[in-house]
Amino acid sequence: MLKDLTSLAGQMKSQGATCFKTVDPEMVKMQNEDIRNRSEVRKKEVDSRFGRIGQRYDQTKTAFMPLMSDPRDVQKFPGR
Repeated sequence: MLKDLTSLAGQMKSQGATCFKTVDPEMVKMQNEDIRNRSEVRKKEVDSRFGRIGQRYDQTKTAFMPLMSDPRDVQKFPGR
C-alpha cells in the first residue's frame, strides 16, 4: 500500500513538472501582457499548491511508518 502511494506521489510530481515545462514557453508567446501576468500568478499559485501537497505527503508518510511496522513486528513474533 505504501509503495503504491509512493509511486502515485512520484507520478504526480513528474506530471506537474512536465506541465510546468510546457506552460513556461507558452506564456512567453502571449502578447497580451495582462493575460500573461495573470497566467504567471496562477502558475505560481498552482506550483505552491503542488509544493504543499508534496510536503503533506512527506509528513503523512513519516507519521504512517510506525503504523506499518507494528503489524510486521507482530507477524515476526514467534507463536503468533
